[in-house]
Amino acid sequence: MSDSMHQAERIDLARYWWLPVLVLTFLIGGGGYGIWAITWPAVKAARLGQPLPAGWTWASVIGVDMVLIGLFGYLCWQALIQWLTYFTIEGIGQPRLGGYAFLRWSEVTRVTRKLNTIELQSSGQTLQIAYAQFRDIDQLITLIRERVPARAFQSDF
Repeated sequence: MSDSMHQAERIDLARYWWLPVLVLTFLIGGGGYGIWAITWPAVKAARLGQPLPAGWTWASVIGVDMVLIGLFGYLCWQALIQWLTYFTIEGIGQPRLGGYAFLRWSEVTRVTRKLNTIELQSSGQTLQIAYAQFRDIDQLITLIRERVPARAFQSDF
């Protein structure tokens, strides 16, 4: 069944709308500041015809910038995955780089509660749900308990 067919069957759980906005703002701002803090002194020194500060080379400045872009990009992507996760009467959808992954409730073989997430596994994929984004965590847990086969639950759930 295509993703568009799951649209009409969505189950809405109340979420904190401001949480992903706050997280993304922090991540983008933090990443931008980190890149600026490393790159600006090098640019400033180059404009003044001075050597780069503290033994930096342009290769190391660009390398650290690329690592920061990758790190903060990955963290932003993880936040977006959580924000765009949806639930239907048939299962859970989560974005992936190539589209959406959809895990049917009946295919879940293991449910594990971790520090900040609930992890749902099947033979072919794993989806993680950050439960701090939900206003009523018990509603999320009830939804999962009602829809996932009982054999999939670990004793700590």
